[in-house]
Amino acid sequence: MPEKKNRFLNNRLSSIKFTGASRFVVGGITIFVLGVGSFAHISRADVDIKIDGLEADRYKDIDAYVKQTIIPRYEQEKPSRVNIEAIRQDTLDALYAKGYYDAEVVAEQDKEKINLEITAHNLYKIGHVAVKGANADIKSLEVAQGEILDATQVLSAQKKLYAQIAKDGCFYSLNVTHEVTLNKAANTGDVTFLVTSGPKVAFGKTEFIGADSIDRDYLAHFIKYKEGECWDASKIEKSKAALIENGLLSLVQIKYPETTPPSNSAVPLVYELKERAPRSVRLGASLYTDEGVGVVAKWTHRNFFGAGENVTFDTSLSLLRQSIGFNFSKPYFMRDDQSLSLNARLKNEDSDAYVETGIESSVSLKRQINPHLNVGLGVGVDISRLEDKNTQETNTYGLLSFSMTANYDNRDNILDPHHGWVGALSAEPFLDVMGESSPFVKTRLTTSTYLNLSSGENAPVVALRGSIGSILGSGTDTIPASKRFFAGGGNSIRGFGYQKVGPFDEDGNPTGGRSIIETSAELRMKFTQTLGGVAFVDAGNVYDAVVPDLKGGVYVGAGLGVRYYTDFAPIRFDVALPMNKKDNLDQNFQIYISIGQAF
Repeated sequence: MPEKKNRFLNNRLSSIKFTGASRFVVGGITIFVLGVGSFAHISRADVDIKIDGLEADRYKDIDAYVKQTIIPRYEQEKPSRVNIEAIRQDTLDALYAKGYYDAEVVAEQDKEKINLEITAHNLYKIGHVAVKGANADIKSLEVAQGEILDATQVLSAQKKLYAQIAKDGCFYSLNVTHEVTLNKAANTGDVTFLVTSGPKVAFGKTEFIGADSIDRDYLAHFIKYKEGECWDASKIEKSKAALIENGLLSLVQIKYPETTPPSNSAVPLVYELKERAPRSVRLGASLYTDEGVGVVAKWTHRNFFGAGENVTFDTSLSLLRQSIGFNFSKPYFMRDDQSLSLNARLKNEDSDAYVETGIESSVSLKRQINPHLNVGLGVGVDISRLEDKNTQETNTYGLLSFSMTANYDNRDNILDPHHGWVGALSAEPFLDVMGESSPFVKTRLTTSTYLNLSSGENAPVVALRGSIGSILGSGTDTIPASKRFFAGGGNSIRGFGYQKVGPFDEDGNPTGGRSIIETSAELRMKFTQTLGGVAFVDAGNVYDAVVPDLKGGVYVGAGLGVRYYTDFAPIRFDVALPMNKKDNLDQNFQIYISIGQAF
C-alpha cells in the first residue's frame, strides 16, 4: 500500500500560498588578504560539526548540499546552546528535500563537537504527476516521471503552475498547493498539485484615502492595472510596492470587498495611505588629508507642488571647495518614463592647479528605457572667472554645453553593493561664448562591477572599477583648467593627493590633461555585522594627448581600510600610500574618512 510520508514537502512546502612604507603596505595587504579569512573562520567556529556516511561518489551532491545547509546554520552556536535533536531533524529534512525519504541520522555530541552519522538508503523518483482543480499543461511544469523527487523542483513547478493558471484567468482568489504520496516498495512519490480558485472578476474603480497633499493623478501612475482589466492579484502587490517605493508614503493598506464578489463583476479597490514627512535635512562630514575637513548639508522637499516634485538645496564646504546648489526635478514630465531636472550652483575652488569662482546652471531630460537603463539630454551654462596657476593668466569663460548621457545600474545596493554592475557614458560638447576657449568635446566612460566570492550575508566581495576619458577638438592650453582631466584623491587614485596624478609644470603645479585612465580593485571583508575591512590597489594617470599613450606610465597607490556598517551606509576609513612617482608629493600617505564605499 502506498503511504503518505513526506513531512518536509507536505508540512513545509505545501503551505506556501501565492497572492619602506611601500613594502610595509604591500606586506600588509598580503597579510590582510591571507589572514582575514582565517580570522573570520576562527571568530565563528564555536561548534565543530562532522558529517559522515556520504563519502561514496553517488552521494557527492547530497553530501555537499547537507553540509552547506546544516553547518552554517549551527556552527556559530555555543556548545551549551546546541539542540542536538533539532540538528538531527534538520539534517533529515535536508535529505528528504533531495529525495532520500528512507534516510536515517544518528546525532552525537562530544563537548564542542557534533557527529552526524547518515545512512541515506534509497533515492526516490517521481511517479505519477497530476493536477486537480484546473486544466493545466503538465509538461510545461518540468516535473516528469522518473526524475529525482527534489523539493526545489516541485516548488518550482508549483510556482509555474500558479503563474500558468493566473495568467488571464481573472480569478479573484487562487491557491496552489501540492501533496506527495510515497510508495516505499517502488521508491517513488506521486505528486499531485491542488488548485482552488474563486470567481472570475475584473478590476473596478481605484480609490485613494489619506495623504491628501499628494495629487491623485500622480498616485495613479503607480497603479499597475487599469479599470476593466482581468483581475490579477500580482498587479495589486506590484502597485502597493510601487506606491511605497516612491518615497512619499509610510503606509499603504488595501481594502478589499467584505464579501466575495459574484462572477463577472468589477471589483473596486481602496488604498488607505499614510504620508511621510515630505521635508528632510541631512548632514554629512568627511576628512581627507589632501582636502581637509568637509561638511555637507542638504534640505529636501519631496512633494513640493503635490505631484512628487523634488526640491533640494545643498551646501558643501571644505578647504579646497565651497558650493551652494539648487535642484528641482519633476517625474512623469510629458511622458510616464521621463523626468525633468533644473540645476543651479554657486561654486568656488582653490586648488594647486587653478582658482575658480563662478555659477553654473543646466536643464536636462532623463528617459527611463528599462528599470536599469536611462538616457539623458541636457543644456548647461557655466560662467566662471578662472586663474590658471600654470600660466598665471586669469580669464572669464562663458561655456555653453550640450550633454548626452547613458547610465546602467543593476546593483543590489547603491552605497554598499555586493553584486551587479554600474556604467556611465557621457559626451558633452562645449562652446565658449566669451571667445576665450576653442570648442571642445569632453567624453568619459566609467564602469564598476561587484562579485560575491561566496554565498551568505558576510561573504567577501571583490569590487572593480575602470574609467577612461578623452577631450577632443582643442589643445590642452586652450581648454579651461577646470574642465581638464585631473586625478588623485579619495575618489580617484588613493595614496596621492588631490590632483597630484598627471603632468606638472616647472613649479610643481598640476596642469591636467586631455585624457585619463583610472582603475581600482578592492577586496571587501566583513568580520561582524558592523565591522569590516578592505584591501585595495588603485592605478591610473592623466595624459596631455587626446588618447592615453601610456608613455608617462601609471601611478599606483595601495592601502588598507576599515568599514563600520550602519543601517544607512558604511563609514569608511582608508589609509593609502603611493607606490611610485612620489617626486611631486608633499606627504607619503593619505587618510580618507567619509560615508559610503569608495565606489
